[in-house]
Amino acid sequence: MAGPFELHRIGVGRIDEPVDGEVPGQRVRPFVAEHLDWQSKFLSGQLKHRPAMSTPDLPDAPMPEDKPRYWFPAKTYGWGWGLPSTWEGWLVLVGYLALLALCLKAFPPHQNLPGFIIGVHMLSGLLIAICWWKGEPPKWRWG
Repeated sequence: MAGPFELHRIGVGRIDEPVDGEVPGQRVRPFVAEHLDWQSKFLSGQLKHRPAMSTPDLPDAPMPEDKPRYWFPAKTYGWGWGLPSTWEGWLVLVGYLALLALCLKAFPPHQNLPGFIIGVHMLSGLLIAICWWKGEPPKWRWG
């Protein structure tokens, strides 16, 4: 036993094969052995404070790149965009619907059909431009 803490069967290999820096009778990684050594010395009164400990070696893997946050995801089937996935996208969609209602009130189709058609086309073009700018790149998708 290496102090008040005892580990059983940690790591790989046989328990009775110590590696440099490890506690005899235990098969542990050096970081764990260093931690156990500190704990046993601290609890026995040999240390008054915790020493700086090394960190386990980690592979130098590149950090994952942040994915762009699209307001409008692409549709699963077909070409174009689906419903918004962020609050900004929902705000744009609600604004589009509100302006569409305003266009309907300002240019009633039964009184001013050309004005209504022009207004709807302009608002829809603006919505498509925002979707193109802040949405996932459009392409044909089969699912």
